[in-house]
Amino acid sequence: MRFMLIGNPNVGKTTLFNALTGANAHVGNWSGVTVDKLVGSIKGKKAELIDLPGTYSVTPSSEDEGVVTYAIINESYNGFINIIDTTHFKRNLHLTIQLLEANVPMMMTLNMIDALNKKGLTFDIKKFNEYVSNELVLVSARKGEGVSQVVDRLDHLSVKKPFRLYYGLTIEKAITQIIELVPQTVNQLDKRWVAIQALEGNDGIYSILSDEEKKKIQQVVCTTESQIVESGDALSLKGAIFNKRREWIHQVYQACIKPIPGAKVENEVKLTPIDRYLTHPVFGLFVFLFLMFVTYVLTFDWLGNPISDGFTAVLENWVTPTISSMLLSLGLPEDGFIYGALIDGVLAGVGGVIVFLPQILILFFCLSLMEATGYMARVAIVMDYIFSGFGLNGKAIVPLITGFGCNVPAIMATRTIPDKFERIKTMMVIPFMSCSARLPVYVLFVGLFFKKSQSFIIMGLYLLGIIVALLSAKLLSVSIFKKTQSQFILEVPPYRAPQFKNLMGQTLSRGNDFLHTAGKFIVLGSVLLWLLQEMGPSGLHVAGDQSYLAILGGLLAPLFIPLGFGTWQATSSLVVGFLAKELVASSMLIICGAEIGILNLFTPLQAFSFLVFSLLYIPCLSTVGVMYQETKSIKTTLLMISFGLIVAYVVSLIVYQLGLFIY
Repeated sequence: MRFMLIGNPNVGKTTLFNALTGANAHVGNWSGVTVDKLVGSIKGKKAELIDLPGTYSVTPSSEDEGVVTYAIINESYNGFINIIDTTHFKRNLHLTIQLLEANVPMMMTLNMIDALNKKGLTFDIKKFNEYVSNELVLVSARKGEGVSQVVDRLDHLSVKKPFRLYYGLTIEKAITQIIELVPQTVNQLDKRWVAIQALEGNDGIYSILSDEEKKKIQQVVCTTESQIVESGDALSLKGAIFNKRREWIHQVYQACIKPIPGAKVENEVKLTPIDRYLTHPVFGLFVFLFLMFVTYVLTFDWLGNPISDGFTAVLENWVTPTISSMLLSLGLPEDGFIYGALIDGVLAGVGGVIVFLPQILILFFCLSLMEATGYMARVAIVMDYIFSGFGLNGKAIVPLITGFGCNVPAIMATRTIPDKFERIKTMMVIPFMSCSARLPVYVLFVGLFFKKSQSFIIMGLYLLGIIVALLSAKLLSVSIFKKTQSQFILEVPPYRAPQFKNLMGQTLSRGNDFLHTAGKFIVLGSVLLWLLQEMGPSGLHVAGDQSYLAILGGLLAPLFIPLGFGTWQATSSLVVGFLAKELVASSMLIICGAEIGILNLFTPLQAFSFLVFSLLYIPCLSTVGVMYQETKSIKTTLLMISFGLIVAYVVSLIVYQLGLFIY
């Protein structure tokens, strides 16, 4: 069996998905976190659950909502699980009506009843059953209540009574005409649903029709729209459909949502007193910067570094000597190929990255905590004051914040932006947001050259990435994308107490993703790097400056002399970093022969210029691949890569030359 989990953003959908499947899917307290479908097996059942992106309508206005339409039309499934936030009952029912009209077996899970009760309201489930005949289950996704009932009732899911909403004579006539033009039932969907979606403007349904059928249906839609507008029933056909649904929703709301006797009813959502400061364009920004500084101090000074030092001690004093002894006992010489590849290649490279895992986990935990409480949505409001002035779509906030974790899902998160050119512009600046893969480079260099001000330097790099992203967005807005314009609407969720289990699950999941990405590239990359360093035109075990790596780096090194690091060692590590940003740190350790070699290669100013370039230059291979996947254009992808390289070079040049002038 297979079921689709569908609901508005911010209704607890992904939390319910985790409860039903036991998966550690990402749980974020703002719209647009889930950008693609997640798949998991329902616990205790031979059934698959697909978590679709949060959407307010089946009729897509952005690519993530288009995923929902595509899945409903093209995927095979046994039914829907529609999760409804009862505290925003009216808004949620617009999507529910569209799902009901498909006349597919559907379970309606009513979430956040406890929050509704706190508002002084109660929900009459018996009255709701008079309007819909589908299975209804009360759940608390956060507490896991009602989850077992959902699982138990899935076996008996069926359409007890077809749902029909009357739209008025003009529209009903058009529905009948379109039904006659639809050749067959799409998947298990009702032909009436296909007709209504066509009238509502859902272009996705035309993918299942021939050109001739599409042309005839579009003619019916055009004629009906003219009739609606001329009669004065509504300003548009879509508006007329919306008005009829709103009338039905109002009736259901009045019948089902009742005040609790004696309780004080909260009729509207109000910002809390603290929100007046957290969402203030000035105070809110300072609060955000302070919290991020505390996060970085925890990550790099108070907790992260001591734990990483312990990792390093274990690696250097136990792991490496033990493996070395084992290899020597097997008769492998220290100057042999296998010994060098394992000790100087794999262990030096992979070990040099794994020791940074504690900082990464701590950083992820802090960010997850801010997401889970609902604070990140407030940050989005604060940042929108700033972003809008730089020509960025407000919906770019979520992808940009996601970019701090990894640029790959951040690029995919741009699907929430309806306008194509706005999406491309956002994609072009996302790589300037410092992803977790760059963290090992920062920790390595800052620990060597800026020990007394680690938190300030690393936070400064993150802020520099944000500033460069904003300025780049402004530059793009007044040049290549000057004709694009869009609006931004953001839902602010209530504050919620985070669940430690979810926080740890999300943190470990992100840490696992980091190790998986690192392991995939670093093992192969480290060995390849060692080979390029050990081999040269004259054979094996050549001097470092005679190796293939030195030759490759030497060809490019002159370009970086104005930036302060025009050496083959620095250039080679940047080239290798294209495979994965984690490799920049490990390659420097291998090429320079441990930390002392790096100290001898750079001055503090040169090291900072190198960090700035590492922050801004071409994204990793995985990110470039996703850029092409999202744009389907080699030309656009090359434009993004070239833009990043140019910006990185210019900013690093300014930093280094300004530093020379000052000092």
